Amino acid sequence: MMPILTNDKCAGFFSAYANLKDLTIKNCRMVGGLDGFNICHAGLTSLTLEDGPEDVNVNVDTPQLKNLNIKQWRRIHLISTPNLSSLHYKYLSYNYYEDEDDDLLQLSTDLLHLEKANICINYKFEKNGAAHKIVCLLQQLHSVKSLTLNLELVKHLSSHVELISHQPSPFANLKSLKIYPVCVTQPKVTMSNEVKNYLLDSSPDVILTMVSYEIEAVMNVASARNLMRELQVLLDQWKECCETNTVHVKQDKAPMKSRFHERMTRIESYWKDLNEPFQKGSKNTRRIISMLREIKGLLKKLPGSHNAKLQARFSGLLRPRVSWII
Repeated sequence: MMPILTNDKCAGFFSAYANLKDLTIKNCRMVGGLDGFNICHAGLTSLTLEDGPEDVNVNVDTPQLKNLNIKQWRRIHLISTPNLSSLHYKYLSYNYYEDEDDDLLQLSTDLLHLEKANICINYKFEKNGAAHKIVCLLQQLHSVKSLTLNLELVKHLSSHVELISHQPSPFANLKSLKIYPVCVTQPKVTMSNEVKNYLLDSSPDVILTMVSYEIEAVMNVASARNLMRELQVLLDQWKECCETNTVHVKQDKAPMKSRFHERMTRIESYWKDLNEPFQKGSKNTRRIISMLREIKGLLKKLPGSHNAKLQARFSGLLRPRVSWII
């Protein structure tokens, strides 16, 4: 969906739905020269923001929010989310600008109940100032119990250990730390001792999981194969449904030798029967497109040897079906 937000009264818009618990905003765009909006809701518990405009500011004031998912959206400011327990923040094309202080996630609230945080930030171009912003963000997650970071972020911190070498670890409640690579085609990197101390020194019993490039590649291959199998089943079902509906349409085109009202009854029944598979087909189309994008994203992450084999399988899966998909 693509919401078009026309003024800064969105706070009133969202709060008007008193029973709203789960809100998702994707591919939002602003009109009228405005540069942001507010999400204010007393009862909202789950919020997802994906693929937002580059220069749109979002202020979040949701005191009951439990789950927050942010993907590819800059300039988000958490004003009041004291009950947040799960945070997933993903920005794979972060580009640091020296004159911008609010491009990464901003917090003006203590996250004292934070159980899980998954922070994935990958840079277009590595710059010194970006590391400082990462450290500031991590410090604000000091209450987290389970933390997941991407290895590329850790690599960037390891190149700027002067920012953390004299600071105590902020993670006194940490029980689990997982570090994994986003892109398995990049050269291997290791975590410096300074970064390891910064992340672990305040939690001696923490369980550290380092996912290697090889393991991540195997996991991506398995995920791609599973999605392809699921896609094949869905495409076969859709083809069968299309062929069945074609037969029904041909049968319904037979001439009707009856009175006018009988013809109208037949026509109404025909369109009623046709509406159900149309709605189902629309839902299946959205699911297929979503799966195609997910598979494409996984294939981009794979090393050449795995990529070539799965690309061939992927192409073979789609080629015979192009005529009836279109």
